This record gives sequence, C-alpha cells and structure tokens, in this order.
Amino acid sequence: MKTPFNTIEDFLVDDSFVIWALQLNDKEAQKWEDYINRHPDQKENILQAKAFLIKLHGQRITPFDKEISSDKIESIWNRIQYFDKVPQRKNFGHVIRRIAAMITILISLSGAIYLFYDLNTDHIRLSGTQIPLSVNPDKIQLILGDGSIVSLEDEKGKEIISGNEFSAKMLDNKTLKYESKIYEPQEVKYNTAIVPRGRKISIVLSDGTKVWLNSCSEFRYPTIFDGKDRKVELIKGEALFDVKTNKKNPFIVETTDISVRALGTTFNICAYEKDTIKTVLVEGNVHMYRNTQPYSKETSIHIQPNQKASYYKSGDNIMLENVDSYIHTSWKDGVLIFKNKSFRDLLKKIERWYDVDITLANEELYNLHFTGVIREGKTIEHILTLIKSTSPVNYTIEGQKVYIEREKEI
Repeated sequence: MKTPFNTIEDFLVDDSFVIWALQLNDKEAQKWEDYINRHPDQKENILQAKAFLIKLHGQRITPFDKEISSDKIESIWNRIQYFDKVPQRKNFGHVIRRIAAMITILISLSGAIYLFYDLNTDHIRLSGTQIPLSVNPDKIQLILGDGSIVSLEDEKGKEIISGNEFSAKMLDNKTLKYESKIYEPQEVKYNTAIVPRGRKISIVLSDGTKVWLNSCSEFRYPTIFDGKDRKVELIKGEALFDVKTNKKNPFIVETTDISVRALGTTFNICAYEKDTIKTVLVEGNVHMYRNTQPYSKETSIHIQPNQKASYYKSGDNIMLENVDSYIHTSWKDGVLIFKNKSFRDLLKKIERWYDVDITLANEELYNLHFTGVIREGKTIEHILTLIKSTSPVNYTIEGQKVYIEREKEI
C-alpha cells in the first residue's frame, strides 16, 4: 500500500483504493479497514474520495467505452467539485482523466460485477457510515458532509438531518429549512444541493437567508455559519438570494470566477454558461469582484437595484447595465419572461424547465427572436404550439426529445 496519503488526490490515484472503494473484489477490504483504524484523522478524506469514485461510477463509464472524452470527464467533475479539500490546480484535469481511465480498466477486469452490482444493493458501508451507491439524476439530491446522499423528493414534513448542532427539515416538497442549535459550530460542515432539469427548490439557511435554486443548479453551503463571513458557493446554475441582514458578517456567494458580497439584500446570480456570470440586484446593494483578488471597494463593481453586472471570462471584463429585475427573477414565481430573446436562449430555458432535449434541423432558426411569457404548469406541447403559432416552424415530440424544423412551404 502506497503511503503516505496526504490529500484526497493521493487516494484517488491509488489502484488499491479504487478497487476497494468500488468493491470490485474483497481482497482489499481488510487492508483498508485496518488503515482507517490506524489513521482516524484521514477518515474525512477517505469518505470524500470514496464518494467521488462512486459518483464517477454512477455515470456509467463502462468497460465498453473505447474512449472517455475529456469533455465528459470535465462534465462529471463540474458536478462533484463540492469537495472542500480537493486541490483546484490548473493541471488537475489530467488527474481526473487518469482516474476515469483507471476506473475503466479496473472495471473491465471485473465485468459483470460492475454491470449488475447496483441492482442488488442500495448502499455500501464504510466503517459504519452508509453511502448511497446510485445518484438518481431525475431527483433533487442533498450531499451531506460525510459524502452520503439523500433524496429530497416526497419528503414533506420530514426531518432530513438531526444532530446536536443543527437540524434540517422539509417544510413542504419545495423548501428545506435549517435550524441552528448552537451559535458557532466546532467544525464547519457543508451540504450540497443538486437540482436536476425540471425541478426547483428553496433552502432556508441557518442564518435565515432564503435561497431559491433553479433547474440544473448545484449549491454548496455550510450547515451552520461560523460567525465570520457567511460564505456559500454556487457551483453552477441559477439562484435567487434573499439575504438575512447582518452588518457584521457579510454574505458572500462564490462562483467559478467571481464573488458577490452583500450584507442584507435580494439578488439573482445566473452561472449556467462557462464564459458568462450575471448578477441582477432587486433591492439593497452588492459588490461583484474577481476571485483572483481579495475584496475591496476599489477593485469591486458596485451594483444598484435594477442593474445587471455581467462578467465575461474570455475578456476578463465586467459590464453594468440597467434592467427590469423581475424579468431575471420571475422564474422563482414559475414565470419565464422573454423580451426580444433569441431562439437559442429560449430553447435552453425550455430544456431546463421541461427536462427535454431540443434539436433544431435548421441552424438559421436560431436567428429568430421572441417576446412573451411562459407560465409553470403548461405542458411542453402547449409551449411548442405557442411558438409554432408565431413562427414558421413545425415540431415533433418523441419521449424526452423534441425536433424542430422550418415549416415547409406549400
């Protein structure tokens, strides 16, 4: 066994650890149980590395894949970068690709074990800790600090987490509320909410701040704030924040490239696109600044109500403009408002809201622009019929796939 293991990455690139974590055979079990007993201080790293591998395993990277594209691996990595201690170095991509390739090789040696393993069990066990094996991509998931995964679907009125320091309860099927039982935790622990296409959820954090998460979003946050800066992370997607006022402890939302700092206010952050991150302020005031430098009023952009700040990564610049903030936040109320929006932007939102994949047969259709309102609860057929009534298009629906083409002239 390779030693020492100082980081999560060290575990991830160790063949013996991968075989044990995915239970590809029983030979490594005793060895790693002994290691955990001898090194209890590394239990958290082990749990997180194991959850990482299980997540990759759940993406069905099978032994029949001739090649695993870097885009696929990066996509998987983007979904699991909630881990606090994974090194975020620029060259970490090669580690992820190496892990994926290694898993494929190891799994190919065990064949049927991999293909049928998760049909006969719901959990794997690590030193008394239950970790779900499969992640359901169609349900809202909560990843706990120990790497275990909880589904938040159909849990109305249930207490999801109960401990000495805090509890978390589903008030209804759309709201998860945290309540702190102490002022400052001995150790800050994080949860990560993953919201798939076609779903939304709101979370009341331990300080009383309310967060609405739109479809295709991932949000990482402490179960209890430690009395300092209230830092959370929007890994990807879109979120509306109604921040509980606390002038002593700023509320900071970190994204991949920029952060937004507030004391008590309401604002929206949209971070679906890799190159662009947008912040719209509803009320109060916030500052946007680059993650490459510490916050200061001199180096940040001050955003006022009904303004939108857009950060463009390719040019490393921030543009400020006046907007109608409700157009950018109406999704919280189940309404999508379009004002001269491109067909491309419209279809992206429809895909996320209705959990469908839309294919255009004619590229020139992307040049179409739309103004209108889509209300939650309407069927995809209803929405497509509205589009057809105002544009020269026809559509076909096959399950979760939608095909749109230019209307043929008679």
